[in-house]
Amino acid sequence: MDVLTVSFLVFGAIGAGGVVLHYAGYIPRPYRDRLERTETTLAANLAALAPRIGVEVESALNRVAAAQRAITEADLKTAEEAVATQLNSAKMSMVRSVGVEKQFRGQVDAAMAEAILGPAKPILAQFAPSLLNAIEDNPSLLPMIIEHPLFKKYVAPRLESLLGRGPVQTATEVEDYGSVVR
Repeated sequence: MDVLTVSFLVFGAIGAGGVVLHYAGYIPRPYRDRLERTETTLAANLAALAPRIGVEVESALNRVAAAQRAITEADLKTAEEAVATQLNSAKMSMVRSVGVEKQFRGQVDAAMAEAILGPAKPILAQFAPSLLNAIEDNPSLLPMIIEHPLFKKYVAPRLESLLGRGPVQTATEVEDYGSVVR
């Protein structure tokens, strides 16, 4: 046998012995110290890793929530401003339409009063000027005045007779609230 073969056999026997010792649980002291340091460091790092991950995740979620809250509040403020603007616009539109309707109603009332009182106006000016002034100031009073029992009893018969629409009735022949007084 030559030297090279003997050296291979010796080194193989030493390696086989190391494997047998390793399987038996023997670990050389420097290697054991190095493994213990690595294991301790790894255990400490792993123990501190979960809380650090939790803190980082929580802070990231807080940042995302704050950003979303800011976006939501900005959207809410914008929506509230838009609703307030629309509400104010609708309110002003309603006020404007009520004013326009009142104006048209006043014009219609004045025209109706003029049409109804046309021929009777000079007579009312002569016999009941305050009544004529009240009707001219507020034409919407005309239906109430015409339906009033005193107007029907005293003024309407005079107007009809002066306008030539019928004979003059005496006070005893006029209906008094549904019954005829004679």
